[in-house]
Amino acid sequence: MKHIIYIIIICFSVNVQSQSFTIDLMGGVGYTILSNNNHPSAFNELTNVNTISACTGISAMDSLTRSIALNIGVIYAAHNQQYTGEISYTYIFNSEIKMRYLDFPLLLHFHDADGIYLEIGPQVSYLLSAKEDANINNIQEELNKDFASDFNQFSLMGVIGFGMSKKISHYSSFNLGLRYGYGLTDAINNDNSNATSINHSLPYAIGSGGNGYYNPYSSSSAYATTRRIFIMLFGSLNIGF
Repeated sequence: MKHIIYIIIICFSVNVQSQSFTIDLMGGVGYTILSNNNHPSAFNELTNVNTISACTGISAMDSLTRSIALNIGVIYAAHNQQYTGEISYTYIFNSEIKMRYLDFPLLLHFHDADGIYLEIGPQVSYLLSAKEDANINNIQEELNKDFASDFNQFSLMGVIGFGMSKKISHYSSFNLGLRYGYGLTDAINNDNSNATSINHSLPYAIGSGGNGYYNPYSSSSAYATTRRIFIMLFGSLNIGF
């Protein structure tokens, strides 16, 4: 009888532990921005265009208390930024910076009994690639040109989000939420002399094969940090173990 009681206690303990640990298969789509304070002073020479990007990944969440959990994720994220502008009032250019990151969010997840949740925490990002497409007067000037050296390989962001969870079975649920990420460090590698010279020339650099869009600089404006920003709608399938 004593052995049976021990077995029941052990089984109950394993079940409680399994319910506190979940895996999320996730994906998202939304706006991505490379924000720089010098952009507004460029007027028609340089304009940010609303740009859509997507991401997908997996995360693990472990309960710390009944209403607080720790969420650790690995996300493959596209972060794109499109630009348009005029060069000497004669040439119209369009360009798109296409960056690919591995994002590692570490978020505190607060939730209530109704499935409403709030999450907040830091995110470390690792740059996988950065390429650019560009055209002048609809003539292709660059296609997937590599500019990875212009960007810092590692960056830090702050992330906050909210959403709701709907249970679909005893072991799974569907989550829908919104996340906002703000770059705490410069996305640009300002130690790269080539990137520095390009970024200090406004969009005129495109005529000589440079880019210069994501960090404009002129004699009337000082160097400004370029921050990675995203506003993403996330959906995920949550599986308990």
